[in-house]
Amino acid sequence: MARRSESSLSKLLIFLGGVDRDNITGLVLGALITTAMPQNISITVVMGAHAPFLEAIRSQAALMPWPTTVLVDTYKMATLMADSDLAIGASGSATWERCCLALPTLMVVLADNQKKLQVGGLPRVC
Repeated sequence: MARRSESSLSKLLIFLGGVDRDNITGLVLGALITTAMPQNISITVVMGAHAPFLEAIRSQAALMPWPTTVLVDTYKMATLMADSDLAIGASGSATWERCCLALPTLMVVLADNQKKLQVGGLPRVC
């Protein structure tokens, strides 16, 4: 992960669970619009086919000021994580995958059982 020793941000991965029943992805995209981001950044959003807000996220992604791709039920999560510079994700099981791939992450606790993973904002095993 030598690339991560550099402080650049050109690929952002957003994955807040396959279903994201509370549309946290939409809130994150909305917050990003008001954030100073590099001009050359690209955003990849991953969702499941049964996510209730999938179509709304696709519409929102099309309006983002940066190239934003929405992938559904992808089998390339490891590659996406390895290629990304930063992730925004839930504190669920994907935490361990991001940790193993040394992917810097802004984590969001979406369920009570995810609180146990947090110690000072970092997973205990990292």
